[in-house]
Amino acid sequence: MTSLQQSSSSIPSEYIAGIDIGTNTIRLLIARKVNNNFYIAVHSEQSITRLGKRLEEFGELGNVAIDQTIQKLQEWQPLLMQYGVTDIVTVATSSTRDAKNKTYFLKRVKNDVGLDIEVLSGEEEARQTLIGINAGLPKSSRDIHAIDIGGGSTEFIISKNMLPDMVVSINLGVVRLTEKFFSSNPPSKQTIRKAQDYIFRRLKPLSTKFSHLNESTLIGTAGTITTLAAVNQEMKDYDPQRIHGHLLSLEAIKQIKEKCIYKTHEECQKITGIERGRADVIVAGIVLLELIMETLGFKTIRVSEYGLREGIIIERVSKTQGEQPTLELFKSP
Repeated sequence: MTSLQQSSSSIPSEYIAGIDIGTNTIRLLIARKVNNNFYIAVHSEQSITRLGKRLEEFGELGNVAIDQTIQKLQEWQPLLMQYGVTDIVTVATSSTRDAKNKTYFLKRVKNDVGLDIEVLSGEEEARQTLIGINAGLPKSSRDIHAIDIGGGSTEFIISKNMLPDMVVSINLGVVRLTEKFFSSNPPSKQTIRKAQDYIFRRLKPLSTKFSHLNESTLIGTAGTITTLAAVNQEMKDYDPQRIHGHLLSLEAIKQIKEKCIYKTHEECQKITGIERGRADVIVAGIVLLELIMETLGFKTIRVSEYGLREGIIIERVSKTQGEQPTLELFKSP
């Protein structure tokens, strides 16, 4: 199969793609340039490849997970070629940056797919996620507190005047927590309590840093939070336009937790709104989000479809043409 070639030109092509290789999910977004300052999404796709499976136990990315991730990248090659995409921004996050064999993984992707991957630090991941989140907010929303719950880590971002004022990344993610505490199916009450105690101890130092923010807007992005928004709306077919901007209350999150916390993965998968392949990690995500909101003093969270994937595209265009573009996810291409 022909490898993808990434453009080194300083002039953005008509189409640009962003690929976010996460611990649990790999995401693709292709956007078309309408004019120098305006881009429209033409294709959005994601797949759960679980790249960080058993990373916590072995410290390395597993060969099966690597193969599945590369296979998905290869499956996207014809699509990228169909759109004539030459500018492809590819980043990897928590599992790759922590893996002892990350160099092997990066070389495999380069050799098998032709993509160069930038491995983001936790702080850089948070900064570019903020760029994406800001792109989906009204211009009046200049000061926010954002969280990005991933498979391997969670990023906490305080933004003032649309710029990062404080960034914290901690290794609390749904895949790590599931493998550490939720391997039994379903989990026991004892393991739930152990998980809650562990998460609370990791979050407690943040309560002082962020204690003054509980009157501000909390924005949440990534799969756990968007999935809960879908469940809250009993959404049989995922509609990103209905997800984006949805206000999710702490009370609603607790109600969803009661629906699935002691159910098997198979029973959880039957709950309307839970993405296929996410049932085994959703309990860890719910427990984590609930404790984050309680620890930081938030009663509601506003859900964002915009995140890291959008941020890396905006960042690339900003660097190549000298000004930040608008990226619209929901207009017809």
